[in-house]
Amino acid sequence: MNSQQISRILLIQALEQSDPEGRYISHSTRQRATQHARKVVPDEPLSSVESSIQFFTNRAESIWNFLSTSYPMITDSFRGAQATIPFTIMAIPAFAVGLFINGLGTTQRVNLLNFPLLILLLWNMGTYAGTILPPLLGKDLTGPLLRHLAKGFVAVAEWLGKGLWPKMSLPGGAVREWILQSSEQFMHLSWRHWHPVIISRVRFLLHIGSACLALGIILSMYVRGLVLDYQATWESTFLSATQVHTVLNGLLGPAAWLLGFPFPPAEDLVHLQAPGHGSAAPWIHMWALTAF
Repeated sequence: MNSQQISRILLIQALEQSDPEGRYISHSTRQRATQHARKVVPDEPLSSVESSIQFFTNRAESIWNFLSTSYPMITDSFRGAQATIPFTIMAIPAFAVGLFINGLGTTQRVNLLNFPLLILLLWNMGTYAGTILPPLLGKDLTGPLLRHLAKGFVAVAEWLGKGLWPKMSLPGGAVREWILQSSEQFMHLSWRHWHPVIISRVRFLLHIGSACLALGIILSMYVRGLVLDYQATWESTFLSATQVHTVLNGLLGPAAWLLGFPFPPAEDLVHLQAPGHGSAAPWIHMWALTAF
């Protein structure tokens, strides 16, 4: 069963629930659809998953044919619930923002302890922690936030004309009220069915957005580094050179190992303490690889 078939079943359920008196979809039409669906799978009990799916699919198809004749504005315009959200909705804006962010700061002095990419690194760590920890703890700690984000994406889709009825001209009177009530009920039913998929997609989009933002910032850094001479330095009220070396080695040590050069010793950091400075190139390479 594909998403379009599920959407049709849920829409028909919403249309029937919004018409308890059978004014628009008569009880006899519903009964005939049920009888037809039972004839298609007569030899299997409806308790089995396969037969139940086949039953609801066939019943929905029968009522859909009735709607195509009696209410073509519904079947012609119905888009269905789209559980997939295009990744470009997050990737392109995030990459563009990254390009315009000066990841090296506003001066040509790169503060190793106040590096703009540190915020992105913390965001990435939080995103991965939010993905890994909930299954281990048996709790969905990010669920409420992601549900709000998912509803926001749905609202944006409606605003952009990508929602349930993108091209539908609703009739007036009681039929209009029935369709609007059914639409609201359909969205409720669809959310109950699709929200785990949508939440998973939103979580994926957050990862994509973070990666594209990092890519944009890193590309911007290297472009600026080609035409400007950036120098690395650091300053702190509370930390000594040895402590700064420990912090930076914990953050950037794996990147230095992957890049194939030794991490600078604590003695080098003494010379980098403001007003001292040194070449920022190796530090930019390590921060870029770590953030990405």
